[in-house]
Amino acid sequence: MSKPLSLEKYTDTKTFYVGRRLKTDPAAKRFTGPFGSVDASGDDCRAAGWKGDAAAIVPWTIAEELLPFGTWGIVTKVIDDERVDALFVWRSQGRITASKMTELHCSNFVTSRGGPPLIGESESLAGVHATPKVAAPAPVAAPAVATDADAALDAIRKLIGGGAAPMDEEALRRAVKDQLDPFRDAMQPVMDVLASLKSDPLAKAKIVTAVAASKNPVVEYLSHFYTVGHEAVANVCLAAPPSIGKTFAYRQLGKAYDVYLEHGCTADSEEINTMLGSTAPDGKGGFVVFDGVLTQAVRTASTGKNVLLLLDEVLRLSEQGQVWLLTFLTGVKTPDGKKYRLRTRRVMADGTLEVIECAAKHLHIGAAVNLGARSPNEAFWSRWHHHRLPFDAATVKNTALAFAASFGMTAADDLAEKFTAAVVASRSAVADGSLKYSLDFRALENALEWSARIGSLTAAVICAAIADSVEARCAHWGIDSGETDVASATSVSLVKLALGVR
Repeated sequence: MSKPLSLEKYTDTKTFYVGRRLKTDPAAKRFTGPFGSVDASGDDCRAAGWKGDAAAIVPWTIAEELLPFGTWGIVTKVIDDERVDALFVWRSQGRITASKMTELHCSNFVTSRGGPPLIGESESLAGVHATPKVAAPAPVAAPAVATDADAALDAIRKLIGGGAAPMDEEALRRAVKDQLDPFRDAMQPVMDVLASLKSDPLAKAKIVTAVAASKNPVVEYLSHFYTVGHEAVANVCLAAPPSIGKTFAYRQLGKAYDVYLEHGCTADSEEINTMLGSTAPDGKGGFVVFDGVLTQAVRTASTGKNVLLLLDEVLRLSEQGQVWLLTFLTGVKTPDGKKYRLRTRRVMADGTLEVIECAAKHLHIGAAVNLGARSPNEAFWSRWHHHRLPFDAATVKNTALAFAASFGMTAADDLAEKFTAAVVASRSAVADGSLKYSLDFRALENALEWSARIGSLTAAVICAAIADSVEARCAHWGIDSGETDVASATSVSLVKLALGVR
């Protein structure tokens, strides 16, 4: 019988190891400290020891829902004394969702002892610290050729004393083989990629090209400047009207990287500290330092992982924030290439602040801005390669097609054309003052998400969902009553008509 769960939070990772099952704090409402997330496939889950249906795994999208706390995860990497990478699998809205969380602080977990398995797991894998139950198989002939399982069996013999104790070797050999096969299958795609890298030096560029093959012209443009594993040609700053697809394009590009990080910039006077890191009481009379997103990006890239960091709405930074950041963006030239160097908030043993660095080929930085009346610091502005995305119907249609493709819609021309017509109509109404806001891609994304959840991903259903939101999103309202202004009624009807809804 399993011992009860202790809700005491961890203070270090000394008892952690790859494969250990741990539970997030069920009383928490958000993770402590910064963290990243990477899409997790069924193969990733199977490689980590999950025994459910790999084809049923749906990658987690933070825009859809928050990770439910009290969820069981499995440690996939111990980074240092305080942080780990972990894979989470949970049931959500009738489906099985998975995600890899990177650089999670240990205090996000509560002590577990013999806890339940991840959802869908077989009983034999209820805990990796427990010995799997192996049924005695029928006798079979000994293998003629040594296998990985045989080599593992020899190692086990040595560990238990050279075979002095009685042991059903054939049963153990089968058990070892059963454990090795899923990992071998899961690693095969990785081995194929590594083999291609040896023979084709442009293989990494092909990864980004594959991302650019999505129907999004902005992603294609970005791919000319960013090639995974190589120094960026330039740090690109996308400038466009609100909700034209800037952030979406970087998120699509981010799928080619090991880690994608995103930070929404503000004019707050503490923004520099937010990006570097912050301190919090450790419960022992001292303090613990949590990395900010910029420190996390540099620290992760210093390990050789390829990281893409998006600084969204970067012109919201104060003058002081822009001046501070431009020094970092300049980088340091070394015989080994450009490096990014950063002084963090962690205090070293000698009383100085920690300095970390990473190769620029492993850290790519992008930005997105809404152009407005506020002028940026000239030197900061010069650190970016600027690409303006003026509004035009072709761009809207192509971006709409990319949004639809990200939800699995391959035939979405009708949807894209109607959405484009509705956006054009709403912008015209904003220009003549009859609407307060124009229709944007968030309306499309929300409608796609809703339609996908009800299992009816069609142009008619999606357009109807968008039409339902037009009045609340775009119309003027009375200050006292909150009701839609009469002057907006006609324009709301025209936008709905463009969507094919009367």
